[in-house]
Order: sequence, then structure tokens, then C-alpha cells
Amino acid sequence: MILDGDQLGSIGGIEFIRESLAQAVPRPDRHFPVLWSKVIYDGAHCGDHLKLGDVVKLRDELRRLRKVDFSGLSLKSEDANYLKQFQSILTAIVRTALRVQKPIAF
Repeated sequence: MILDGDQLGSIGGIEFIRESLAQAVPRPDRHFPVLWSKVIYDGAHCGDHLKLGDVVKLRDELRRLRKVDFSGLSLKSEDANYLKQFQSILTAIVRTALRVQKPIAF
């Protein structure tokens, strides 16, 4: 019973997101604890989930993530677009989970 979903990225894509965030933000584990330790910690989730409380925290982290300046990383346009697409997809999934008050499963 899946209400909404999308692919966040490949194993390599998730690693790229982690590396980019680590370069752009000092201590991403502190600024984005749910994103860092429960979403992009691994590109091969299987049976993981975020409880509703974590989904709320992730929503707030995604708001902060939109303000991160990745321009200093000199990313290729397709890489910058990949980061934006990841944020957009995850934001949509979070909105749906909060609208129906259900957890997110990976």
C-alpha cells in the first residue's frame, strides 16, 4: 500500500549528495541529522523508515537545505540539477507523508 513515492537516486548519486553536502556545510551531521543519518547515509535502503516525528524534522531540514550555497563547489550544471531534483522529490514525499500523517518507508 504505497501512496506516493519516487527514486531518490542511485547508490552513486546518494554518495554524490553526501559528498556535496559535506563540502558545502561544516558538520552536516549536526545541521541535517535526519537527512544525514537516516536518508542519505546509504544508497541502498531496504526496509528502513522514518517515523512521523523524523518526517517533521526532515521537513525543517529540507527548508534549511534550500538555503545551502552549493555554488562554491563549481558543480557541472547536470550535477547542480541533480541536487535540486533530489530536494524536490524528497520535499514532495515529505509533504505527502505529513498530509496523511504516515511514516516514510525506503
